[in-house]
Amino acid sequence: MLLESKLGYPMHYYLAIAHLAEAEDEVADISIDMAIKIRDIRKDIEQKEGADFDVLELIQEVLDLEAEPDNGDTLLKPHIVNDRLHIE
Repeated sequence: MLLESKLGYPMHYYLAIAHLAEAEDEVADISIDMAIKIRDIRKDIEQKEGADFDVLELIQEVLDLEAEPDNGDTLLKPHIVNDRLHIE
């Protein structure tokens, strides 16, 4: 969405910030360190217009977090291969 904001869709900037804030909130239950990292990225983008980050790298880091399901079901393990999300 940050790319779209630079390509003539300025409102996408606010959507990207909102998505990062939501991700920060949701991941806090699993990893406070990751929540802080996402917050730092969000704040950097807010303070430095044009700041960018590797979203696929961040997604992979979140996917790599170990989370146990509450109901005992086996979690599918998502990962990124060639810029695409795969679930095994």
